[in-house]
Amino acid sequence: MADSMLRLSPNPETRNDLKIVELDLREPHMTLAQLHAIQCPTLVIGGDHDAIPSYHLWQISQNIPKSYLWIVPNSGHYVAIYKKDYFNSVVSDFFRAPYHKIEGMGMLH
Repeated sequence: MADSMLRLSPNPETRNDLKIVELDLREPHMTLAQLHAIQCPTLVIGGDHDAIPSYHLWQISQNIPKSYLWIVPNSGHYVAIYKKDYFNSVVSDFFRAPYHKIEGMGMLH
């Protein structure tokens, strides 16, 4: 995608779009082991048809100690835009409730 965008006529919109694509490709540049350093509650979000494979989202969530994973059905990378009401509701709930780890029999509910 970045290569294709470089062929477009340069204007503020295409330059900004290219910056976003480059950011997605190169940042953040962290290993799974480095994710263990994140100590705040984290909500890892992606669509089931995301540019980031669901398996990678799962790996990210498994390597952040206090994380939740939310894979949004029938959605791509832009969940916050195309499913904004759903997104805002779930993210609002995430910020309202304290983090808790679900273990044992609680995992069956």
